[in-house]
Amino acid sequence: MDEVARSEFVAFVHARTPVLFRVAYALAGHQQAAEDLLQAGLEKVALRWRRIDDPEAYLKRVIYHEFINGLRRRKLKEIAPKIQVIMLTVY
Repeated sequence: MDEVARSEFVAFVHARTPVLFRVAYALAGHQQAAEDLLQAGLEKVALRWRRIDDPEAYLKRVIYHEFINGLRRRKLKEIAPKIQVIMLTVY
């Protein structure tokens, strides 16, 4: 990221973090999870900063997808032992 893009990104982060944190908090329900979602989203946006037309909309989408992926991972952890038991009893 060149210096101009970096300064644009930093300005965006400073200006939009409160709103974006509220979006993440509305999904996650508690502060730590919301901070993690926002951080993960900002990392992805930083990598693609020059190619994104609407960074706020893109970041909101990334936050949402990170949240959904987290739900899937937790759900998989819950059901994986059950599937393993079923597979062992079938075979």
